[in-house]
Amino acid sequence: MRLYKCLLLVAILMALNYGCANDFHNRKLMAEINNPNANHPPYLEAIRYKYYNGDVENKDYILVPELYRKAVEENDMRAQFTLGYFYSRGHIVRRNLEESFRWYKKAAEQGDAEAQIALGFIYLSGQGIRENPVKAFQWYQKAADQGHARAQNRLGFFYHDGIGVKKDLKKSAKWHKKAAGQGNANAQFSLGELYYRGDGVIEDKVEAAKWFRKAGEQGRANAQFSLGEMYYRGDGVIEDKVEALNWYRKAAERSYGLAEIELGRMYYFGDGVGEDKVEAVKWYIRTADRGHVLTQYKLGVMYQDGDGVQEDKVKAAIWFRRAAEQGHPESQYILGCMFHNGVGISEDLVEAYKWLSLAVMNDEPNAKASLDELFEKISPSQIEAGEHKVQVFLRWKHNAEIRQNKSRNYR
Repeated sequence: MRLYKCLLLVAILMALNYGCANDFHNRKLMAEINNPNANHPPYLEAIRYKYYNGDVENKDYILVPELYRKAVEENDMRAQFTLGYFYSRGHIVRRNLEESFRWYKKAAEQGDAEAQIALGFIYLSGQGIRENPVKAFQWYQKAADQGHARAQNRLGFFYHDGIGVKKDLKKSAKWHKKAAGQGNANAQFSLGELYYRGDGVIEDKVEAAKWFRKAGEQGRANAQFSLGEMYYRGDGVIEDKVEALNWYRKAAERSYGLAEIELGRMYYFGDGVGEDKVEAVKWYIRTADRGHVLTQYKLGVMYQDGDGVQEDKVKAAIWFRRAAEQGHPESQYILGCMFHNGVGISEDLVEAYKWLSLAVMNDEPNAKASLDELFEKISPSQIEAGEHKVQVFLRWKHNAEIRQNKSRNYR
């Protein structure tokens, strides 16, 4: 009996401690949400991971009742926005785009700028509702009129592309300038592009370089690359390949593909820097691994010839195949020859027929002669099998392009 009483007492104390812990975390989270800076989504993400990453049991349900009370009873737009955000992401509550829209709209109608931006994005992308670029523009305009830099920058794009509003390059430049003046790096890059091209402003390469530099100093990789290009060509700045290399490297270290390629090229040819093909390979591999077809082909050639790397026909075949599968004609031709001759890969006349045929279809100048040579060795059944593989590849490539286009349009 005495043991039973002790266990009961421990259970009661644990329950009390759990309740206090839950209440403590809940109050802390609500305090952070009520912070004046808390409406920025990345900030809410930080809150979510800080308090809802295994710290408290039954974590999915602690916050919601208090948020609902504030959102409904007090008509608190910060709580309304937070609910909209959580419903849109499926954080803490089950994802529900209708509920997300409802709470964002309540907050937006009260003047919450982040909610107005969120609502604008929903109308622009058609997430859970019918796309409506005009309404998207109107909600971004409301946030921009409150001085919200991201909304101002977005308005610049609306006017530039004529989305939901009549195209007006001067107004586009005006809104990009407002956002850039507030230190928005995206807007600074956009403004740099406008000055570089003379879109809505008088073309001014010096001014373009100034804004690219401001954005680049904030870590915008595309601005860093653009400034590198200007230094490389002496365009709006004094030509300086060392400085170009410096900006290319900054962008490349942020995995900006064009900068990685340019950095690899400069090291490969010793352009503005000492020739270093090992360093070139390092940068080429980074982009090739992410699917860049020309660097995949370049690496295939380097491994095939032992250029800057130890000669390795097997690795060469791997890189040529990856480029060939993306439709690169030269890689298809070389891969077909490798299958034909069993170089770096097991001889396979059916695969050779497939890749040489695809290279011919893509107008690779040497492929026809190699395919004619293959016909002297290949049997009718192998040709039939090769034709089947060609058709399967073409269907696969066609479907992949459709999926890619859909994904690009959605973004």
